[in-house]
Amino acid sequence: MVTESDYHLWSTLRPEKISDEGKWVSFSKTYESETDTLFVKHTHKDINYVCPNAKSGIFGSEHSFAYLRSDTLVVLDLVKGNRRFINFVNQFDFSWDAEYLIISQKNNGDGSNLTIYDKDGKISRIVKDVITYKFDPNKKSIVYVTRQMGLNAVLRIDFKNNLNSYVIAKDLTGSVTTLTWNATALALAFYVRRNDSERDEDMLYYYHLKSKELHFIGNCKEANLSKVNASSNVRLSISDDGKRVFFGMSTTMVKKTINGKVEIWNTNDKSLYTPRTESPQDYFQSVGIWWPENNFTFPINSQDVSWIALTGDQQYALIADRLQYEPQYKWIADMDYYLVDLKSGNRKLFLDKHSGYANNLSYSPDGRYIAYYRNNDWWIYNILNETRYKLTSLVETQWDSQSADPGNEVQVWGIAGWSTDGKSLLLYDSYDIWIASINSLQCHRLTYGKEEGIKYRLDSACATNNISSNYSSITAASFDLTKSLIVKGIETATANSGYYILKLKKGIEKFTSNDCAIKNLLSSKNNKTVVYLQQTFNNSPALIFRDKQNSKNTILALSNVHQKNFQWGQSKMIHFENKKKKTLNASLFYPAGYSPEKKYPMIVYIYSTVSEAKNEYVNPSLHNVMGFNISNLTSKGYFVLLPDIAYEIGNTGISAYECVSSAVEKVLSIGLVDKKRVGLIGHSFGGYEVNFIITQTGIFATAVSGSAVSDNISHYFTINTNNNMGESWRYENQQYRMGKSFYHDKEAYFKNSPIFHADNIGTPILTWQGALDENVQPTQGKEFFLALRRLGKKNVMLVYPDDGHILSKSDNQEDLTRKIEDWFGYYLKDECPKPWMNVNL
Repeated sequence: MVTESDYHLWSTLRPEKISDEGKWVSFSKTYESETDTLFVKHTHKDINYVCPNAKSGIFGSEHSFAYLRSDTLVVLDLVKGNRRFINFVNQFDFSWDAEYLIISQKNNGDGSNLTIYDKDGKISRIVKDVITYKFDPNKKSIVYVTRQMGLNAVLRIDFKNNLNSYVIAKDLTGSVTTLTWNATALALAFYVRRNDSERDEDMLYYYHLKSKELHFIGNCKEANLSKVNASSNVRLSISDDGKRVFFGMSTTMVKKTINGKVEIWNTNDKSLYTPRTESPQDYFQSVGIWWPENNFTFPINSQDVSWIALTGDQQYALIADRLQYEPQYKWIADMDYYLVDLKSGNRKLFLDKHSGYANNLSYSPDGRYIAYYRNNDWWIYNILNETRYKLTSLVETQWDSQSADPGNEVQVWGIAGWSTDGKSLLLYDSYDIWIASINSLQCHRLTYGKEEGIKYRLDSACATNNISSNYSSITAASFDLTKSLIVKGIETATANSGYYILKLKKGIEKFTSNDCAIKNLLSSKNNKTVVYLQQTFNNSPALIFRDKQNSKNTILALSNVHQKNFQWGQSKMIHFENKKKKTLNASLFYPAGYSPEKKYPMIVYIYSTVSEAKNEYVNPSLHNVMGFNISNLTSKGYFVLLPDIAYEIGNTGISAYECVSSAVEKVLSIGLVDKKRVGLIGHSFGGYEVNFIITQTGIFATAVSGSAVSDNISHYFTINTNNNMGESWRYENQQYRMGKSFYHDKEAYFKNSPIFHADNIGTPILTWQGALDENVQPTQGKEFFLALRRLGKKNVMLVYPDDGHILSKSDNQEDLTRKIEDWFGYYLKDECPKPWMNVNL
């Protein structure tokens, strides 16, 4: 059997990089207590390089690989196997064609030295006293800042043109920050910060590579603002065509009157009171647009209209007032959206009282369209024609989660992305991928997961772009529909998953093994090869390589091969019916060395939907943020059950009780488990469910709950100090699924609140919490403790004074894991009690 002394043997396998042509793959094995190792392996030949203590490895074409080992850069010749060592390196990268290797080395002053090596390892250029630098998005040039005699200069080196150097700006009296390229590497922007006795001032500069002209926003007459603020809260960016700069503007906020140290709370306030700082000025960050060619600028949004997102071509913006419909009781409020023409500054109402969730809006990459979800359908808006059409009116499916999880916040299944030509939109329902033609307004399925019982989703590895921040929103993924796409499918009845090749005219074909889980796919730049991890609970992850041309899967690496020396468990999916006769899944993990001649103790872990973990491989470990580890427990002779829960609006706790008890009854009917030795465990929302379930039944010999709500009513009226919001939204429109305010159904709140039924508890329970928890206030755990203490019930409460909602400190994780296993060992296996347990309770 695996014991605690063996845990250090286990490692975690991760694919790191794949070369552009797919000939090489790098992967790592990380250990909790030992040195991590990076490996570089040829995908077709038996060539493997081991790189101990390595991190940050990247390929330079198919012939070289560079990685850091502490502050030493190692450059590996993949053909000859030779290694070069360069000391005192803090950053490095290759140029676009791998002709040059650029490294940064800290010097004796405030900056670094940049050294550029050619592909033969010879020094081509050294640039001293570099303060900061930035590659262009194509890695065909680099801009850098140097300081000489107290003055700064910005220069560019062109990798395509014999390392020629160009001066962008010089004699700058201030620190240069936030070097920013546009996506097409046509233009550059940066701030120069001047510090004086009165204030800091950020001056914005812009440079266009073709015109070679440097522009300064201070020459812009329209910029009637106190200052331009380089704020981490407002991203500096440039439009794809290089003509417009988007930057942080700072305007003075109107402050509430403060009478001494008295806090003034008003129910008319849009948001809850937030303590003000005593600084003389507060600033609101808005986004401004600057047209350097004609020296024109204006603020796009304002203090009252703080939400902003740009269209795909950055010619228009959507803006909205986040607080317009406050106070309200959802996580994110509805908003009125206005469309702003960034040439004229004119704006008009686009959508009124529309969902504030970012995934309900999407912007075509070419800038022509905005897609949005409204009234159970997807719509398309043509920006130039000012027309809008319903895309999905003729389709009979459900695009959101309302019927699948009633009472919880309604979430759309989502937009997968857009076609690169902007003519099609890819949509999800609960099972399938759909394609909607914007011109014909026709919509049809690309997969048939509903009939097959498979949930299909496109893998981001086959997108032609990277999803990135779009101020208050995110950009959309693009897919080239003329090429094959990679799709991940999850079987809903078994939790088995696989990768598929989807071709629009040929359909979908699976290329991975059955009865396993897959994840972490990487695709080569030429789109011909992929690598991914494959695993089950009893088969440690293996790194698999697939060449799309010969349709062959090859194992590149195995992990934790020593597992064969130990007894190990296995997992199965079982199905059960809840009290409402709905069929649900539960993952059942067998104890190591299982014998059908014995009956075993069982631990049930709950949250909401957890059965998909059936094929997850879990390293045995003491470092668990919730103190729960399936492999630890199966190695100690327990069955572990992870049942799914289906909820009824207004009956959250009751629903959890009915589903969990039904799942346990199903396992007991099979004859595997001793019915007197079943334990229950949960954390956060799962901890609330544990607290409630043991008020309804005595089938559990013991229970453990962590960071858990015990009093729904007091929690409803609590302020979450992490986000400064009241918690009522969680009950009315989210996880607690009550569907109404407390005042509209007090009886339901009392009925589902554990503390009001604590007198029914006969189950010994271990509770724990972090004293710094800002998500569930520690008072919840103490209220439950006081109730159980008053009633004379069996409870031990653990409080970790220096930790939060989950335990992040290593020593706390070890302590909690051991104590939970001690607790179960005593109550489920008749092990000797530990002194901390005080068994006289």
